[in-house]
Amino acid sequence: MTKYYYHNKHNPTKGVNDLAYELISDKGYDTTSDEPVVVYAPLYDCEFEVFSRRASDFYGEVEIDGAKQKRFQEITDENIVEQIRAIAPKFKFR
Repeated sequence: MTKYYYHNKHNPTKGVNDLAYELISDKGYDTTSDEPVVVYAPLYDCEFEVFSRRASDFYGEVEIDGAKQKRFQEITDENIVEQIRAIAPKFKFR
C-alpha cells in the first residue's frame, strides 16, 4: 500500500497536495554516511523528482513555536488519500 505524507509546513488552504509526498522507500541506505534514508517524491510542481532524507530526520520531530511536531505526518484520512491518489500520476517521476 502506498503511503503519503505531509511536511510539517503543509498549508491546506493551498490545496490537498501542498507539500504532499509519496513514500518511495524507507529502506534506502546512504553509503557515504552509513545511515538509513527515506526516499520520497513530491506531489506538487517541483524541479526535483525525488528527495532523500536521513530516516531519523524524516521520522523525527521539529520544534515550532515551542511545540514539538513530526517533520512528516502520514496522511491517514481516507478522503484526502483518495484525492491524492487521483492526482499522484500527474507528478510521478516526471
